[in-house]
Amino acid sequence: MPSTEKKELFITWVRQTVGSPSRRGLSASVCVLAGCFLWLYWGSLANLVQHWETEPEYSHGYFIPLVSFAWLWYRRTDFVEIDISPSWLGLAFLGVTGGMCLFAEFFYYAYFQTVSLLVCLAGLAVLLAGWRFLLLGWPAIAFLFLMIPLPARLAGMLSHPLQTMTTRASTYVLQTIGLPAVAEGNIVTLKSAEIGIVEACSGLRMLVFFFAASAAVAMFSKRVS
Repeated sequence: MPSTEKKELFITWVRQTVGSPSRRGLSASVCVLAGCFLWLYWGSLANLVQHWETEPEYSHGYFIPLVSFAWLWYRRTDFVEIDISPSWLGLAFLGVTGGMCLFAEFFYYAYFQTVSLLVCLAGLAVLLAGWRFLLLGWPAIAFLFLMIPLPARLAGMLSHPLQTMTTRASTYVLQTIGLPAVAEGNIVTLKSAEIGIVEACSGLRMLVFFFAASAAVAMFSKRVS
Protein backbone atom coordinates (compact mmCIF):
# COMPACT_ATOMS: atom_id res chain seq x y z
CA MET A 1 0.00 0.00 0.00
CA PRO A 2 1.44 3.45 -0.96
CA SER A 3 2.51 5.70 1.89
CA THR A 4 -0.08 8.37 0.97
CA GLU A 5 -2.95 5.88 1.23
CA LYS A 6 -1.58 4.62 4.54
CA LYS A 7 -1.51 8.15 5.94
CA GLU A 8 -5.11 8.76 4.83
CA LEU A 9 -6.14 5.43 6.35
CA PHE A 10 -4.43 6.40 9.62
CA ILE A 11 -6.23 9.77 9.74
CA THR A 12 -9.57 8.07 9.07
CA TRP A 13 -8.88 5.52 11.79
CA VAL A 14 -8.08 8.27 14.31
CA ARG A 15 -11.32 10.11 13.49
CA GLN A 16 -13.36 6.93 13.85
CA THR A 17 -11.62 6.11 17.12
CA VAL A 18 -12.41 9.51 18.59
CA GLY A 19 -15.95 9.65 17.29
CA SER A 20 -17.19 6.13 17.96
CA PRO A 21 -18.94 5.59 21.34
CA SER A 22 -17.41 2.13 21.69
CA ARG A 23 -14.00 3.53 20.94
CA ARG A 24 -14.54 6.28 23.48
CA GLY A 25 -15.32 3.56 26.04
CA LEU A 26 -12.10 1.83 25.06
CA SER A 27 -10.21 5.09 25.45
CA ALA A 28 -11.68 5.56 28.91
CA SER A 29 -10.60 2.02 29.83
CA VAL A 30 -7.10 2.78 28.60
CA CYS A 31 -6.95 5.89 30.81
CA VAL A 32 -8.15 3.95 33.87
CA LEU A 33 -5.67 1.11 33.31
CA ALA A 34 -2.87 3.60 32.66
CA GLY A 35 -3.63 5.24 36.01
CA CYS A 36 -3.53 1.85 37.76
CA PHE A 37 -0.29 1.02 35.96
CA LEU A 38 1.37 4.23 37.16
CA TRP A 39 0.11 3.68 40.70
CA LEU A 40 1.51 0.14 40.79
CA TYR A 41 4.87 0.92 39.19
CA TRP A 42 5.54 4.45 40.34
CA GLY A 43 8.17 3.26 42.83
CA SER A 44 9.84 1.03 40.23
CA LEU A 45 9.93 3.84 37.68
CA ALA A 46 11.45 6.18 40.27
CA ASN A 47 14.13 3.57 41.03
CA LEU A 48 14.88 3.23 37.33
CA VAL A 49 15.42 6.96 37.00
CA GLN A 50 17.72 6.87 40.01
CA HIS A 51 19.79 4.11 38.40
CA TRP A 52 20.01 6.11 35.17
CA GLU A 53 21.27 9.13 37.07
CA THR A 54 23.82 7.36 39.28
CA GLU A 55 25.09 4.44 37.15
CA PRO A 56 27.04 5.41 34.01
CA GLU A 57 26.34 2.00 32.44
CA TYR A 58 22.65 2.87 32.18
CA SER A 59 22.74 6.60 31.47
CA HIS A 60 21.17 5.78 28.09
CA GLY A 61 18.02 4.57 29.87
CA TYR A 62 16.25 7.88 29.30
CA PHE A 63 16.28 7.29 25.54
CA ILE A 64 14.96 3.72 25.55
CA PRO A 65 11.24 4.61 26.11
CA LEU A 66 11.56 7.42 23.54
CA VAL A 67 12.89 4.98 20.94
CA SER A 68 10.04 2.56 21.68
CA PHE A 69 7.43 5.30 21.22
CA ALA A 70 9.18 6.48 18.06
CA TRP A 71 9.07 2.94 16.65
CA LEU A 72 5.33 2.67 17.40
CA TRP A 73 4.78 5.96 15.59
CA TYR A 74 6.99 4.77 12.73
CA ARG A 75 4.79 1.66 12.32
CA ARG A 76 1.48 3.43 13.05
CA THR A 77 0.00 2.71 9.64
CA ASP A 78 0.56 -1.02 10.14
CA PHE A 79 -1.40 -0.92 13.41
CA VAL A 80 -4.33 0.71 11.60
CA GLU A 81 -4.77 -2.38 9.43
CA ILE A 82 -5.24 -4.59 12.50
CA ASP A 83 -8.74 -5.28 13.77
CA ILE A 84 -8.87 -4.39 17.45
CA SER A 85 -10.31 -7.41 19.23
CA PRO A 86 -9.79 -7.27 23.02
CA SER A 87 -9.07 -10.63 24.60
CA TRP A 88 -9.60 -11.72 28.19
CA LEU A 89 -6.46 -13.84 27.83
CA GLY A 90 -4.59 -10.67 28.67
CA LEU A 91 -5.60 -11.36 32.26
CA ALA A 92 -3.23 -14.35 32.21
CA PHE A 93 -0.33 -11.94 31.63
CA LEU A 94 -1.60 -9.75 34.43
CA GLY A 95 -1.77 -12.81 36.69
CA VAL A 96 1.88 -13.55 35.93
CA THR A 97 2.63 -9.90 36.66
CA GLY A 98 0.98 -10.20 40.07
CA GLY A 99 2.95 -13.35 40.83
CA MET A 100 6.24 -11.66 39.93
CA CYS A 101 5.37 -8.68 42.12
CA LEU A 102 4.56 -10.94 45.07
CA PHE A 103 7.81 -12.85 44.56
CA ALA A 104 9.76 -9.59 44.48
CA GLU A 105 8.11 -8.35 47.67
CA PHE A 106 8.48 -11.62 49.57
CA PHE A 107 12.12 -12.25 48.66
CA TYR A 108 13.13 -8.56 48.48
CA TYR A 109 14.21 -8.94 44.86
CA ALA A 110 13.31 -5.67 43.16
CA TYR A 111 14.56 -6.86 39.77
CA PHE A 112 11.49 -9.06 39.28
CA GLN A 113 9.24 -6.16 40.20
CA THR A 114 10.80 -4.06 37.45
CA VAL A 115 10.79 -6.82 34.82
CA SER A 116 7.12 -7.51 35.55
CA LEU A 117 6.46 -4.05 34.10
CA LEU A 118 7.09 -5.45 30.62
CA VAL A 119 4.81 -8.45 31.22
CA CYS A 120 2.13 -6.06 32.43
CA LEU A 121 2.42 -3.98 29.23
CA ALA A 122 2.06 -7.14 27.13
CA GLY A 123 -1.02 -8.15 29.13
CA LEU A 124 -2.62 -4.72 28.69
CA ALA A 125 -1.95 -4.87 24.94
CA VAL A 126 -3.76 -8.23 24.65
CA LEU A 127 -6.55 -7.18 27.01
CA LEU A 128 -7.30 -3.94 25.16
CA ALA A 129 -6.39 -4.71 21.56
CA GLY A 130 -5.87 -8.45 21.07
CA TRP A 131 -3.13 -10.88 20.15
CA ARG A 132 -2.47 -9.47 16.70
CA PHE A 133 -1.69 -6.10 18.23
CA LEU A 134 0.84 -7.72 20.57
CA LEU A 135 2.41 -9.78 17.76
CA LEU A 136 3.03 -6.59 15.82
CA GLY A 137 4.06 -4.37 18.71
CA TRP A 138 6.18 -6.75 20.79
CA PRO A 139 9.53 -5.23 19.63
CA ALA A 140 8.63 -1.94 21.34
CA ILE A 141 7.93 -3.77 24.61
CA ALA A 142 10.98 -6.03 24.36
CA PHE A 143 13.24 -3.04 23.66
CA LEU A 144 12.25 -1.56 27.02
CA PHE A 145 14.17 -4.40 28.67
CA LEU A 146 17.38 -2.52 27.83
CA MET A 147 16.44 0.29 30.23
CA ILE A 148 16.41 -2.09 33.22
CA PRO A 149 19.73 -2.43 35.09
CA LEU A 150 21.12 -5.94 35.31
CA PRO A 151 21.16 -7.67 38.71
CA ALA A 152 24.37 -6.95 40.63
CA ARG A 153 25.50 -10.58 40.46
CA LEU A 154 25.04 -10.80 36.69
CA ALA A 155 26.70 -7.41 36.17
CA GLY A 156 29.67 -8.63 38.20
CA MET A 157 29.87 -11.85 36.16
CA LEU A 158 30.11 -9.75 33.00
CA SER A 159 32.33 -7.01 34.41
CA HIS A 160 35.16 -9.14 35.83
CA PRO A 161 36.00 -11.00 32.58
CA LEU A 162 35.86 -7.69 30.72
CA GLN A 163 38.28 -6.20 33.27
CA THR A 164 40.67 -9.10 32.71
CA MET A 165 40.39 -8.72 28.94
CA THR A 166 41.07 -4.98 29.18
CA THR A 167 44.08 -5.55 31.44
CA ARG A 168 45.62 -8.09 29.07
CA ALA A 169 44.94 -5.95 26.02
CA SER A 170 46.49 -2.89 27.68
CA THR A 171 49.53 -4.91 28.71
CA TYR A 172 49.96 -6.25 25.18
CA VAL A 173 49.78 -2.74 23.68
CA LEU A 174 52.34 -1.41 26.18
CA GLN A 175 54.67 -4.32 25.48
CA THR A 176 54.26 -3.80 21.74
CA ILE A 177 55.46 -0.19 21.96
CA GLY A 178 58.47 -1.27 24.00
CA LEU A 179 57.44 -0.63 27.62
CA PRO A 180 58.14 -3.32 30.25
CA ALA A 181 54.58 -4.07 31.35
CA VAL A 182 53.37 -7.06 33.36
CA ALA A 183 49.74 -7.95 34.14
CA GLU A 184 49.00 -9.05 37.70
CA GLY A 185 45.29 -9.58 38.20
CA ASN A 186 43.63 -6.33 37.15
CA ILE A 187 46.80 -4.28 37.66
CA VAL A 188 49.34 -3.41 34.97
CA THR A 189 52.79 -3.10 36.53
CA LEU A 190 55.30 -0.87 34.79
CA LYS A 191 58.89 -0.17 35.73
CA SER A 192 58.01 2.85 37.84
CA ALA A 193 54.24 2.72 38.31
CA GLU A 194 51.18 0.52 38.69
CA ILE A 195 47.99 1.09 36.70
CA GLY A 196 44.79 -0.41 38.07
CA ILE A 197 41.98 -1.35 35.67
CA VAL A 198 38.93 -0.52 37.76
CA GLU A 199 35.42 -1.84 37.15
CA ALA A 200 34.36 1.38 35.43
CA CYS A 201 37.02 0.72 32.77
CA SER A 202 35.81 -2.80 32.01
CA GLY A 203 33.89 -1.70 28.92
CA LEU A 204 30.50 -2.88 30.18
CA ARG A 205 29.07 0.61 29.74
CA MET A 206 30.03 0.75 26.06
CA LEU A 207 28.90 -2.83 25.53
CA VAL A 208 25.42 -2.09 26.88
CA PHE A 209 25.18 1.15 24.91
CA PHE A 210 26.27 -0.39 21.61
CA PHE A 211 23.87 -3.29 22.09
CA ALA A 212 20.99 -0.84 22.65
CA ALA A 213 22.04 1.24 19.64
CA SER A 214 22.31 -1.85 17.42
CA ALA A 215 18.87 -3.05 18.51
CA ALA A 216 17.39 0.38 17.74
CA VAL A 217 18.92 0.41 14.27
CA ALA A 218 17.61 -3.11 13.60
CA MET A 219 14.09 -2.08 14.69
CA PHE A 220 13.95 0.84 12.25
CA SER A 221 15.59 -0.99 9.37
CA LYS A 222 13.36 -2.21 6.60
CA ARG A 223 13.62 -5.85 5.60
CA VAL A 224 15.02 -6.31 2.12
CA SER A 225 13.49 -9.22 0.25
